[in-house]
Parts: sequence; C-alpha cells; structure tokens
Amino acid sequence: MTLLFISAALAALSPAPDLSITCSAVIPASVSETWKAYTSTEGISAWMVARGTVDLKVGGKYRTSYDPKSKLDGPEVIESTILSFDPGRMMSMKCTKTPEKFPFKKAMEGVWTVLYFRPVDAGKTEVVCRMVGYDGTPESNQMRAFFDKNNQLELDELVKYFKDKK
Repeated sequence: MTLLFISAALAALSPAPDLSITCSAVIPASVSETWKAYTSTEGISAWMVARGTVDLKVGGKYRTSYDPKSKLDGPEVIESTILSFDPGRMMSMKCTKTPEKFPFKKAMEGVWTVLYFRPVDAGKTEVVCRMVGYDGTPESNQMRAFFDKNNQLELDELVKYFKDKK
C-alpha cells in the first residue's frame, strides 16, 4: 500500500508534457530591421496583415486584421496585449480578443506567445516563436495543430518580405 501511495505521489510531481509550439526562421535582415517589422504599425502592415497597429509598451495593444477595409475595432480583429518586451531581443503577448468566427476561443484563453530575436551574423536574425500554455484538451490540440502550421508560414512570409526588398 505504501509503495502504491509513493508511486502516485511521484507521478503527481512529474512535470506535465511540454505542449508548446516552437518554430523559427533566419531572416535576411538585421535585428533592428526585424524587430521593427514585428513591433511597429508600419512593419506589420508591410508584411503580416492588411491592417494593424502596435502600441509597443507593457499592456499595449497589438491589433491586426486581414481585411484591408478594417477599422481595427470590428468582429474580424485579432487583439493581443503585450505582456513584456526587451527591445531587440524578446516580446511576449497574449491574445485577448479573437475574431468572431475563430473556432478555438476557449483554448486561446490559456495560451501566450513569446518571440525571440537573435543576431546570427551581419544582416541576419533568427526569430524563434513559441506558443505556450496548451492544455491537451481536444480543442487545445486542434488549435495547436492550426498554429503549428500557420506560425511557421508567418515566419516564412517575413523571410520573403526581406528577400523581396533586396
């Protein structure tokens, strides 16, 4: 009986599996250029979305829409709150408003994103995107599969944007 209790107690202390998503890309641009592309209104509007605004401060809003006619306050808007940032190195944010038709609203409540910017060499930056907080429920797993694919596509778009600029 004691052995069973000890086994159960040890199992409860085991760390949960890491369900986070990590994707990365080497961007053909300096850290400062890459940082600006991700953290400024002009930057995200140039490559990521049709419309967007960034209020780069802790608690600031990061609003995006794929609709070029958006006023960034309608049902199609994605709104994230900036949790923290270290200029040129890291930014974390949490989605606080999903588009009206987003199918994973409940799962999104527990997830946040961390972006890391690391110089590789002159004129190249590695961006690592981690989405953390997935809980293993069916909805969370479906959302994880969605972002596992689409976060990498987003980074690939950033690579393409800078390649096309040269």
